[in-house]
Amino acid sequence: MPEGDTLFRIARTLRPIMREQTIQAARRGRDWFRIDADSFVGRVVTEVEARGKHLLIHLDDGRAIHSHLGMTGSWHVYHPGQPWLKPER
Repeated sequence: MPEGDTLFRIARTLRPIMREQTIQAARRGRDWFRIDADSFVGRVVTEVEARGKHLLIHLDDGRAIHSHLGMTGSWHVYHPGQPWLKPER
């Protein structure tokens, strides 16, 4: 399970990549997720921070996207046009 120091490093890596970027597309990862993913489109990321084992991505409308990596979660950075590769388990 990722510990707090891992989340801190992830936030430090993602912050300069995501800050001031406009969300172009969004989709729900789970059927039980109650918020319409399209409501994130057009929002601007204002900050990325780690709080313990939680990653918070703050948006310009006051909301935050909460990411918890669970037991085996991770974040990956892809360059524009680079295809997504499903991580090996």
